Amino acid sequence: MKKKVLIGCLVVILLIIGIIFIMTFNKTSNINNIYKMLMNSKEYSFIMQKDDNHKIIMAKKGDDLCIDMYEDDEHNTTLIKDKQTYFIEHSEQVFYQYDSNEDIESNVVTEELENIAINKPEYKTGNEIINGTKYKYEEYENFSAFLMTISDINEENIKTRFYFDNKGNLLYIKTISETQEELLSIKILLNTEDSLFEIPNGYTKV
Repeated sequence: MKKKVLIGCLVVILLIIGIIFIMTFNKTSNINNIYKMLMNSKEYSFIMQKDDNHKIIMAKKGDDLCIDMYEDDEHNTTLIKDKQTYFIEHSEQVFYQYDSNEDIESNVVTEELENIAINKPEYKTGNEIINGTKYKYEEYENFSAFLMTISDINEENIKTRFYFDNKGNLLYIKTISETQEELLSIKILLNTEDSLFEIPNGYTKV
C-alpha cells in the first residue's frame, strides 16, 4: 500500500514536469521561460497551495528530489536521495526505504515525453481578475494534472489556466470543468529548505 502511495507521488511530479515541458512547444508561451529556468537551476522549490490544509512542495537540490504533501491532517514526504527513495509519514513519525529503480523511472519519463511530443497543444489567452488583481492567462484544454482535491470529474471538457503577472511570473493555476473549479496559488523559488531533504530525528524505519 505504501509503495502505491509512493508511486502516486512520483507520478505527480512527472505530470507537473510533463505539463511544463508540453508548453515549450509554443515558443510564445510564458511557460517556456519558466521551464528553461527550472531546467537550468540546480536548486528550486515549486509550491502549490489550495488552502491551509492542502499544499504540495516539489523541491530539487542537485540530484535530490523531494515531494512534500499536506492534505487535511496528513503530512507525507517522498524523498529521493543517494539512490534511495524514502516515504515519510510525519503523523506516525515513521519512514519506509526503497532502492530507487532507475529503469522504472526512466520508462515512465519516456512514456510521458512520447505523449507530449504527439500532443503539442494550442492554447488560448485572456485576462481575469483574481483577488482584486488582473492577470494574463494561458488556457489549455484536456489537462487535469494539477487537480489537488477534486477527484470525481468529467475530464472530457476540462481545461487548465496558468496565470501570470506582468513580469511573466506564474502565480496561479486553475483547473476548470463543467461543474467545478479549483484554484491553486503558485510560488516558485530558486532555493530550498535543507530540512526537506532530511529524515527528522527520532523517526522509526518500518
